[in-house]
Amino acid sequence: MVETAFSVLMSLFLCSAGIILVVLGRRMSQRRLPPNLWAGVRYQIALRSEENWYTMQARCATATMGMGAVFIDSALLFAIQAAMPETISILIPIIVMLVQTTAGIAILHVQARRCAATLPKDA
Repeated sequence: MVETAFSVLMSLFLCSAGIILVVLGRRMSQRRLPPNLWAGVRYQIALRSEENWYTMQARCATATMGMGAVFIDSALLFAIQAAMPETISILIPIIVMLVQTTAGIAILHVQARRCAATLPKDA
């Protein structure tokens, strides 16, 4: 029962976070996410100028939306586990979520580093 409740809560949380990341990534790709300290890829070089900010956000938008898709995928795995707790161990969605999230963060970081290398340093 506890595993089922945990799976349902994780499913709701991850689905919500995934939708937020997809919406955020879309705003980033359209250059509609203004400079701020809460959302977006906030490398120091991106915060130096508005042009750097919008360039960084646009180049990292796909990776951000990918992270949203990963979260939604993980939410689906937790929902399936909640529906079939006798068949699927709780460890399966947890491990898949951790691996996917780690890979997604690494991809986003690499994309941001590549973008940062092309931005003007003196902006």
